[in-house]
Amino acid sequence: MIHESIINDYPELIEAIDFIHDPFLEFYDKNLSLVANLYYYSVRIEQRWTEAEPYIMKEPCYACYYARDVIEQRWSEAEPYIMLDVLWAYLYAHHVIHGRWIEAEPYIMKDPQYAYIYAYDVIHGRWVEAEPYIMKDPECAHKYTYNIMGGLAPTPNER
Repeated sequence: MIHESIINDYPELIEAIDFIHDPFLEFYDKNLSLVANLYYYSVRIEQRWTEAEPYIMKEPCYACYYARDVIEQRWSEAEPYIMLDVLWAYLYAHHVIHGRWIEAEPYIMKDPQYAYIYAYDVIHGRWVEAEPYIMKDPECAHKYTYNIMGGLAPTPNER
């Protein structure tokens, strides 16, 4: 019998109930979301769980972790979901792609904090296209100018 809270939280699973099997139910932690449980169970069995992937891919956090820990490479089907969350887009580029993620950059650059971190950790240098966004945040502008451009932060009149 499937755990009642799974059905209450995810009624769409009633149609896909066949992929929820007994070992998963024994592992299921009612204190975690279904998606978290699906991810953690995939890590536990050390293999892809294709039936669970449509649910995992829609949660940027677990999609990023699943790509890193289970698939161990890019997960193109989940990328449209991951790129919409700048934190997870940055982490996916840094920990899964291990380099620039050009398709997600238009989303990342609009957040000064993650644009700076992305330039620092992923690009390892200037990110000219994102500089107008980074410079809107004084703290990020200072860090970017000092750590990436090797200079002093611009004064308010220079911004």
